[in-house]
Amino acid sequence: MPHDIIELFDPYRGDLVYGFAADRTSFYEHVEQRAPDTSALKLFFDRDGYDPAWIQVDHYNDTLFGGSQLFKDKPEDITDQAAQVQDSWIQYFWQEMSNHRFSPLEAFNTPDAKRNKEGWKDLAEDRYYLAIRRGCKFGIEHILSQHIAAQGAKIHFLLDRFHRSNGERMVAATYKEPSDARGRISVSITYSEIRYIYRNWGRLKDSIEFYYDFISAVAPWEDDVRQATWLDRDTGAPKTDSYKNLWTIYGGARKNKYAEMLDMAKVKHPFEAQQHKVKIDALLVGIENLSNSQQIAKYEEAIKLLEPDRNKWRELQI
Repeated sequence: MPHDIIELFDPYRGDLVYGFAADRTSFYEHVEQRAPDTSALKLFFDRDGYDPAWIQVDHYNDTLFGGSQLFKDKPEDITDQAAQVQDSWIQYFWQEMSNHRFSPLEAFNTPDAKRNKEGWKDLAEDRYYLAIRRGCKFGIEHILSQHIAAQGAKIHFLLDRFHRSNGERMVAATYKEPSDARGRISVSITYSEIRYIYRNWGRLKDSIEFYYDFISAVAPWEDDVRQATWLDRDTGAPKTDSYKNLWTIYGGARKNKYAEMLDMAKVKHPFEAQQHKVKIDALLVGIENLSNSQQIAKYEEAIKLLEPDRNKWRELQI
């Protein structure tokens, strides 16, 4: 049964709102206009000293390492700033994040080809936006961390702007298309977020709620009712397809890419391939019967056995 986001969002357990910035702004307006005065969400909004940004991962990232100046020289500048933060929620966030592969400190170790995709052509800016991109993904992972997961925290993802203009942003997300934003050509961070949720859907599905017009809905990759219409990127001919099929196409391409990467990893790391052969074979047994997102997760596990350093995964791409 569909529910209004007001019924499902609980800021006191660590819930976060995701989606394009304009949709998140509309969410605040929706709460102010529609939430009952006695609801937990309205009381949270109306408390003294309230800052609505606290229920967005952006505020956590901005507090810890906002601005590219911290990414000019050394990781210690970020560590020093984080140490000065007093808020207990953000302290816990940093404790988990700094030990994760999405740590902003890893922006200093990322290969040039990966970092340059942020599109700024400035070292500090590229590092900063890569850290933001990864920090937003970590915000999704954060709901699975021990303390937050124990409280039943959820991500609430607003899809309205994905659905506007005949679903053009849903198409762009599944095709991983870059766009011109603030003077740089890069893939939208919001696109990265929703693709990350898709690839990890098996782990995340019980902790994510999706919405159109603030009413809960199925995940886009399960939605065979809503459709997108766009011009084919190669022929220019008009195309129409359901959101479910769009994500099936994306998932199939990603799955095939990871299968090729695993084959390349076996060639580059023959000793490890022999050492972990039994584990890899066990991971891939019956894989053809799984969904694309589940297959992607299996391939990722297998690749990690051979190449634990994800910064080197690009070298495995054919």
